Amino acid sequence: VHTDSIPEFLHCVRTHSAFLSVQQIEESRAGWECVLKEHPGAFDETTLKHVADKINKIIEWHESEEKVLIHGDFHWDNLLEDDQGDVLICDWQNVGLGAASGDLGFFMSRLVSDDVGLDQMLFLKCYADAVRDISGASVDTQLIARHIAAANVITSFVFWHRYLHGEETERVRGIFKKMADDFQLVIKDLI
Repeated sequence: VHTDSIPEFLHCVRTHSAFLSVQQIEESRAGWECVLKEHPGAFDETTLKHVADKINKIIEWHESEEKVLIHGDFHWDNLLEDDQGDVLICDWQNVGLGAASGDLGFFMSRLVSDDVGLDQMLFLKCYADAVRDISGASVDTQLIARHIAAANVITSFVFWHRYLHGEETERVRGIFKKMADDFQLVIKDLI
């Protein structure tokens, strides 16, 4: 690759999530309806219809996020501390171009799954400060937060219903409410 063609090449590199087919949307919607029916009267299915109606628009918007250099497996276990107290990031085999929200969202979700409390906006501010200090570039933390929310809506709608059959109402409510709240955060500028 010639040096003068690298910027053009990087501009053209994109990772695409396929839009969902009508059948895939219907299967996900029906899967969620089945889960929600296990808890009569506990859920308003209106949100589910709205998510199903807008899911491909959310995917399209989410795919528009700027691509940057990402770690690809960024989580707490891949951070080390050296003898001077500096934090080192290890395990770089998945490095590539991708969305910052992917690395950051994965990092935060792993902490939450390990019951570590985390203020998302403070974490994103620290990230933005580090990017500014290193490169001088500015980062819109609200935009990254919306992309993290979009990823959650997509993942929750497509996959979570498969794992919630027979679960307690509160467990289902937590995941469904997060999907609904994130949907509201994402969709406000897409309608």
